[in-house]
Amino acid sequence: MAKTADDYLATLQAGLPPGPAWARRAPVMTGLFHAFGDGYQRIDQRLDELLPQADPRAATDLLADWEDSLGLPDPCIGQLPNLDSRAAFAFQRHTDDGGQSIAHFIAMARLIGFNITVTERSQRQYADAMSGAGYGGPGWNFTWEVHAPAVTRTFRAYGGALSGGSYSSWGNGALECEINKIKPGHTVLLFVYGV
Repeated sequence: MAKTADDYLATLQAGLPPGPAWARRAPVMTGLFHAFGDGYQRIDQRLDELLPQADPRAATDLLADWEDSLGLPDPCIGQLPNLDSRAAFAFQRHTDDGGQSIAHFIAMARLIGFNITVTERSQRQYADAMSGAGYGGPGWNFTWEVHAPAVTRTFRAYGGALSGGSYSSWGNGALECEINKIKPGHTVLLFVYGV
């Protein structure tokens, strides 16, 4: 529980050395310490307000600081349209453990507004396929595909652009940029649209 200005006043008065030169209840000294107590109480209150913002999901005043420390806005996707999506993306970046599972890539894509599926490819072994099927070579062992809609439409949030800005945009460039940035370096990534 935060201290009041009177609590700080009492603490400051109690800290004075003994003797007649330091009269604890003198009006001038009391007024001075009360002014200090008001300042300390405001600082205390502000710190209590800022403490929950140690979690980026709850950050409002400190969201820009979180984004700056995490390298946001992301060069692939730019500034997100509202505080909630910015806070969610900052939290994702802060807690991202660098996973390379399919679920990790799907969740990351969903966070930036894309619904995808992922297919892992592998080299076909002898007698694994019916007659006429393709023979993928050893390179297929490190190939995976991201399946996404042919075109993803992103709507502008109210107040999210300057006058004359578009109300929506289309494209999958942000998805490709973001996934290529975090994919395992030894893999080959293919994007398949409209499936």
